[in-house]
Amino acid sequence: KIIIFWNFELVLLNSSLSQHKIIDLQAFCNEYGLWLVGVYQQRNENYFIQVYGYNNLSVNKKMQINLKGH
Repeated sequence: KIIIFWNFELVLLNSSLSQHKIIDLQAFCNEYGLWLVGVYQQRNENYFIQVYGYNNLSVNKKMQINLKGH
């Protein structure tokens, strides 16, 4: 499991999102598979959450949720 989570982090850091600061990483597993949720800071108070589905050591699904600062 440690290797899988490390690979997840490497995928995030090597993705097109790498110019944004990663402020949190969470992983969880359910009946649909293994998931990683990365929280990024774009600039100032703008944040977004990127959700990754993980299968066969590659990212196969992505969803982005934008969050506005106060």
